[in-house]
Amino acid sequence: MARPDLGHRPITNITAAEILVSLRKVESQGNYEIVRRLWAAIGQVFRYAIATARADNDRAFGLREALTTPTVVHHAAITDWQRLAGLIGALWEYEGAYGEQYANQTS
Repeated sequence: MARPDLGHRPITNITAAEILVSLRKVESQGNYEIVRRLWAAIGQVFRYAIATARADNDRAFGLREALTTPTVVHHAAITDWQRLAGLIGALWEYEGAYGEQYANQTS
């Protein structure tokens, strides 16, 4: 996603502002979690470049606060032990769909 903007350039010539422009393109589509992962991947590239003496610093590091934080969505969980035991029992008794049953019989 950032490759068209940054991929053809030497890493020492890439600025934080250019990284932010690339990240904002993805962010404008509402893909906040993808932007966080892309930011992390760009940071990894810079840290590798530092380790191999191809760059002096991670220019993506300071951009974390400039990005929109994704909304955390919590999912329901079974908190009652009896209901959890029932779910585990049902999983153990499940024999699979027809194709899975057939595969188990032929192997």
